[in-house]
Amino acid sequence: MPTTRSNAGTNNENVPQNRGGSAPRRGRPEGRGQIGRQLVGRGRGYGDVSGPGQQAPRAGRVAIIARGRGEGLTQVQGCGRGIGDAQEFSVAAPSVIFAPPSESTSQARARARSNSPTKRDKTFEKDKLDADIGMKELETCYPSVQLRSRDRAIEGGKLPPMVVELDDLVHAEHCGFIPVQLKPAFDRAAAAKGQRAIPAFQYLPDTDTSIPEEFAHSIKATVEMVVETASNNNMIEAHERQWGWTTISPLFSEVLKWPQSKGAMVFNVESCPIDPVNIRMLRPGRQRYVDEAKSKNSELEDSSVTTTRMVDVCLGLNLDPTTMKLIFDKWAIWGDFKRSLNQSTSYIIHHPLFLDVEIKKTNQERNPLVQLGMWMAGLYAKRQHHGWDQSVPMPGLVVNGDQWFFYIGFARGDGVVMLESLGLFGSTATIAGTFEIIYKLNVLVQWGLNQYHRWFNKHIVEWFRREQAGLGHE
Repeated sequence: MPTTRSNAGTNNENVPQNRGGSAPRRGRPEGRGQIGRQLVGRGRGYGDVSGPGQQAPRAGRVAIIARGRGEGLTQVQGCGRGIGDAQEFSVAAPSVIFAPPSESTSQARARARSNSPTKRDKTFEKDKLDADIGMKELETCYPSVQLRSRDRAIEGGKLPPMVVELDDLVHAEHCGFIPVQLKPAFDRAAAAKGQRAIPAFQYLPDTDTSIPEEFAHSIKATVEMVVETASNNNMIEAHERQWGWTTISPLFSEVLKWPQSKGAMVFNVESCPIDPVNIRMLRPGRQRYVDEAKSKNSELEDSSVTTTRMVDVCLGLNLDPTTMKLIFDKWAIWGDFKRSLNQSTSYIIHHPLFLDVEIKKTNQERNPLVQLGMWMAGLYAKRQHHGWDQSVPMPGLVVNGDQWFFYIGFARGDGVVMLESLGLFGSTATIAGTFEIIYKLNVLVQWGLNQYHRWFNKHIVEWFRREQAGLGHE
């Protein structure tokens, strides 16, 4: 019988560490954000339905628990994803956010006395190394980053409409993600190898045209190659860059070559720091995160030498020439540190970014959410600096070996709230799980080219027009 762990009194940072096969089924309760548990899948292939699904209500939440253990996929209420125990996400307790820099000195000192790091969080050490900082510490910084379940996030206020819309798009109910036109090819391959055919529920319906039919067989070859490579990467305990080059890059490239993806680009940002320094995260005592390796040999003061914890890959827009000219005309009178549409002044300055990806090898000890959170906080601070609209969400992916997890960040108060992952986004451990990744990547690309692009034109491009006409305020 599977076991569960209670949320009460825990500080689990929701690090995706579970090993397993294709993506789990998530519960779908009445009302928004009432998800309680995820399934940790262990299925590796296609086989018989090996256990019944059971709904287990607890405190108004719904969790789907799979019973039994076998070699195939477990079908839970008609849409099986994997076999395994139920695992409940734990959520850290809320903490007080430090006052923003705009407060007066007396106000800031008063709040600092009443909300000192020692009183609020005894585990936060003044000299703690950046590498040892976790999500718990990020809650006490400025901008703050708070990892929250949907329940906890809703308690703090209504979720922004664009966050709800994106959440619904990514987590729309699906039984399968494989293009149905590939069924004959997979059936023949299974028969030739004496294996059981892929269950019918793993295929998309005929009416779903999200994946272009003319690319179906090209996608099939890519998926089979990625699944084999992921298995090899696990065996050799490959470095995260190996995972990025051999499994993540092919999947992004596959989606971006489709006609409907024109206008989106993928960027390697692993060497792109958060710049300028004034949009980087502050510790509670108003000291910047210190990079010790630099501070020992730098003429700058430690308080201005920072580490930025970059992510690895981003998706962004390739803007049209007319929009670029408008932006360049404004940039001509700005200092270099302001000439960027995102949180970095590196080669990506001309591209608004709409999806961030942090990659870690399998069973990596360091929490990838810290890097993703810091990167989101940098974008929050960039938008705040210019007075840009903060209503658009900041979606992010954590790729932990062959397992992918999806998070949504959004601005609230003095920082960013990150919504916890609702189980697997997909998994390159199986054919079905890899097709799920491709399908959902396309959802995110189309969101970036449509909803995000409309937001960018309305709020950022129009802001540049007002600035150019002398009507804006810097």
